[in-house]
Amino acid sequence: MNLSATIFEIREFSIFDGAGIRTTVFLKGCPLRCAWCHNPEGIAFEPQILFNAQKCKHCGNCLKEHDPNVGPESFCPTGAKRLCGFRMDSDELAAKLLRQADVYAMSGGGVTFSGGEPLAQAPFVREVMRKLHENGVQTAVETSGAVSPEFYRLGLEFCDFVFQDLKHPTPEGFRHYCGGDLALVLRNVEQLKESGKPFVFRIPLIPEVNDSLESMTRFAELADGIPTLQRVEILPYHLTAGAKYHLVGRKYEPEFPEERTHEIFTAPFEERGIPWKIL
Repeated sequence: MNLSATIFEIREFSIFDGAGIRTTVFLKGCPLRCAWCHNPEGIAFEPQILFNAQKCKHCGNCLKEHDPNVGPESFCPTGAKRLCGFRMDSDELAAKLLRQADVYAMSGGGVTFSGGEPLAQAPFVREVMRKLHENGVQTAVETSGAVSPEFYRLGLEFCDFVFQDLKHPTPEGFRHYCGGDLALVLRNVEQLKESGKPFVFRIPLIPEVNDSLESMTRFAELADGIPTLQRVEILPYHLTAGAKYHLVGRKYEPEFPEERTHEIFTAPFEERGIPWKIL
């Protein structure tokens, strides 16, 4: 089966998205609208033109008539405009990824699917992972879990490792700050637990949103007693979160103060014997 999907980056020789040397495939499109999203160019499902006004020299080339099938890189001499996102079919992507199979094998690495939300295009991801598995390449996925249970199941089928985000511990907070249904995410977390796949919980720590002792205690309660959970990874908020919003014509105006969290409450994990790590 040959399927297609929209991708906005293929990053080779990555060392932060799983064990060993990896290639990370960033799929375009996300059902959530997290207030702290670092990749606003990955939210829309379709390819889009990014515009960097600081690079623009007002040459007027973009105002001329151009072949609609040609991206702005061909007529924008400064790179102020560029196309973000391209369609790729599963056979083509698998073939490209398999060119690094020896590197993955030597380093204990593999391929990680991220986004956006990779499992929003789960049939495609499953098909590529199936082809990789046939050739002995290990796979991982980084997901919010905010997809249908059927798509989540497809994403797990040929996946060796999962990075599952935990964004907010309450339904109201998750709806307000992420625009999604926490019950759906928790239902998929149950699927993950039942699958027996090894996984990590990743918590993006956002000032005055989920950085309280109460929130961390709720996260620890969710993580307690799961034998396949390897650790909890805590990602402190980064002040560069809004750096790319101007490229998609948006302003970054979070409702929370951007100051870094000074105290990270890890005691709830320690009390339950849950390994944790600050990234």
